[in-house]
Amino acid sequence: MRADITIPMHYGMFDLSDKPLHDPSTVFAAEARKKGNIRVKIPALGEVVRIE
Repeated sequence: MRADITIPMHYGMFDLSDKPLHDPSTVFAAEARKKGNIRVKIPALGEVVRIE
């Protein structure tokens, strides 16, 4: 899709496993780093992200 930045959403919304709430977003960011030049912004829960 060639996006400039990727922002995972809805992680930590529901506690559905025994893993920490932030685990999915950190795993996602680690996989993005492995793929190369994929920028990832992981906002804090409730943080407003302005896209310009």
